[in-house]
Amino acid sequence: MKLTKKGKRCLLFVSVIVLLSVVLLSQINVSADKEAADYISYIVRPNDSLWSIAAKYGNDNDIRKTVYEIEKLNGVSSDSLQVGTRLFIPNL
Repeated sequence: MKLTKKGKRCLLFVSVIVLLSVVLLSQINVSADKEAADYISYIVRPNDSLWSIAAKYGNDNDIRKTVYEIEKLNGVSSDSLQVGTRLFIPNL
């Protein structure tokens, strides 16, 4: 089978799109794995506070620093915690 110039260009274009898609998808998976390793997902329960969550997941770090990191990462404060909210906790 012989391709015309237009057919060759179309085949090249499709090949480039497929290649770029594969590269992009592999980068997304690498980013997702990195994020999964850097953070713990936590759902706020009744009577939780940032202080109690930080004490539980802070790995013997200064609790104040862990509270600050949780606030900064999630855009929350102790006053705004609501049951059922998903928080990302840095894996310090």
